[in-house]
Amino acid sequence: MLGTLFGQEMIAGAGMGLFFVPLNASAFASITNAKLDEASGLMALKRNIGASIGIAVVSWLLVRQVQINWQNLISQLSPFNPALPRSRRQGGARRIAIVS
Repeated sequence: MLGTLFGQEMIAGAGMGLFFVPLNASAFASITNAKLDEASGLMALKRNIGASIGIAVVSWLLVRQVQINWQNLISQLSPFNPALPRSRRQGGARRIAIVS
């Protein structure tokens, strides 16, 4: 079960719950009831900004790695490679007949 995507999401969700509940409890412990709504809004704002920055960084790293891997694959391509199919070495794309 842990190898599937569902299992990994379950672990991530449990980890976030185990992290954010004590964090919020310790952050709100010293706040008076009159300021609780403002503190809650600020905490949500900080959490959303942090999540946005995290998503942007992970997306940037993914795109960067895809470009690096693409360049590594392209540098290995050669028309003289015997593993390349003969049709690709001689003329490129497959021919499509147009019937009219």
